Amino acid sequence: MKIVSKYISIVILLVACSQQANKHIPAVINGTISDDRFDKVYLLEQSTTGTWQVLDSTTIVNKQFVFTHLPSDCKQVFIRLGTKTPFVVFVSPASIQLTIPAKNVHETVVQGSASHDEYVSLKDSIQLLLHQRLRFYKDAIIAQNDGRQNDAQRLLQQYNTSKNNVFEFLQKQKGANPNSAPLIYVIEMYKSYITDTEYTALTTVLP
Repeated sequence: MKIVSKYISIVILLVACSQQANKHIPAVINGTISDDRFDKVYLLEQSTTGTWQVLDSTTIVNKQFVFTHLPSDCKQVFIRLGTKTPFVVFVSPASIQLTIPAKNVHETVVQGSASHDEYVSLKDSIQLLLHQRLRFYKDAIIAQNDGRQNDAQRLLQQYNTSKNNVFEFLQKQKGANPNSAPLIYVIEMYKSYITDTEYTALTTVLP
């Protein structure tokens, strides 16, 4: 019995040490770009005042680059090529791969970061809600022009109800993970689609 108990204690200790070590695995960003107009890439951090701070820069060689010295407490960084507008990358303790297209750097594919996957999922979900809202409005106008007043009223009601969908979705996500860096960023991104009261509710720090 003592041997079993001792064995279990050792296993728990090893798992705990492994989990602790994983928290300190540094993030590495590897990038591939199909545009040969750029020779340098910059790693940026945005302050609360909206200004940019350059954390690092590196040379693009054979259309590839790598950043290995990310701050340990870094949850998100921004990548800038030339004078292009920086785009966000949410960081996880892993090897992160960026595939940057030539035509639009903001269509960059980010692989290897669970945190960035969460960001993409949040953004896609909100885009779907906004698309549905616009669809209700357009269909209501078409129904009204066709003389289908009952359909027009029903669709307008759906449109008005859908105005709360973005807030309700974000509120649900906050309840599940209030300290999520991607969620905090997405709330700011879609601030114009919610009321000031809703924004205050979403940005209030929970006890």
